[in-house]
Amino acid sequence: MSARGRKSIAAARLVAGLAALSVLLGSEVASTAAEVPVFLGSIGVGQAKPEVATELRSLLRAELASAEFARVKTSEQYVLSATLVRLDSIQSADSARATCVISVAILRGGSSTLHALVNGRATAEEAKAPAARRDALRAAVHSAMVRVPRALR
Repeated sequence: MSARGRKSIAAARLVAGLAALSVLLGSEVASTAAEVPVFLGSIGVGQAKPEVATELRSLLRAELASAEFARVKTSEQYVLSATLVRLDSIQSADSARATCVISVAILRGGSSTLHALVNGRATAEEAKAPAARRDALRAAVHSAMVRVPRALR
């Protein structure tokens, strides 16, 4: 075999090795994310309007999708159950102030036993009460959801 042929074989092996390594590393990242399956369960909003439940569920899904679970090492499955504890606002002459509190129960999926309970609280001030309530709800959800990965460690 000529030197040129050996170089071609060596180059092909190198390319194949790099491709295999990239697949291996890529699957490691994917498996790390899949190791902590966290699902969204029931949502409770008490006496709040039905659209608040829809907005709360949407905010929770978005936060769950962006949560950082890379450092969590577990084979358990978890279900998040969220409850709107408080969402109220006070309108004054020039602005509205809203306060929101949510509670997120982290349940072990197989047994539905309580693993952790995290709370989120926020206050927002806007010109009108509906905008202040939306901002407070969004911030309270974020406040609670950033604690979820730490609660699973």
